[in-house]
Amino acid sequence: MRNGRRRNRSTTQPNSGLTRLGAAIASMTAPAWLFEPVSDFTQMPRTRITGGFFGVVAANLNRGVPYRYLLYGERTFWLPQVATFRNLVERSGVPVEVSRENLLFRWLPEELLTSLCILDLDVTLAEREEPILWERHRDNISSDGVRAYLSIERSDAQGGITLEPLYLQSAIRQFDRDWALAKQL
Repeated sequence: MRNGRRRNRSTTQPNSGLTRLGAAIASMTAPAWLFEPVSDFTQMPRTRITGGFFGVVAANLNRGVPYRYLLYGERTFWLPQVATFRNLVERSGVPVEVSRENLLFRWLPEELLTSLCILDLDVTLAEREEPILWERHRDNISSDGVRAYLSIERSDAQGGITLEPLYLQSAIRQFDRDWALAKQL
């Protein structure tokens, strides 16, 4: 691991095709000012929560994959959203103790220009389980297996825009610095 992150891993964007690579996630890091899936899923039946996004998150959390969300802005805004998200994850079949250990939230009162997602994949698993997707996206993965993308809501962005390799190490340093300063939620 490097600064709390595993080495030799890679990433993916969260769209329908790449969600299949979700099983190969070794860790997920997200500095964010936008964390909106929570309010949309509060009334969802359990069958919908256990599939798609939450199904991938639940499976990964159950196998020990850490998800780290660093949230920026007003603390009072985030508290109910974090509680709701945890509840949804637990409703998807993740034991409370596993959720508390692997689903981590911290907060800073600062502003953030845009949300970012840094995913590390188990490269061997990704190549073996999703070779076509791996081949299609491997050019956007750093030499140590990391892919990051700006998380934006745009129809032409397909869930995000890949962060240029030149900026990847800077983004990781910023996250590590802010994570160390942030308070737990």
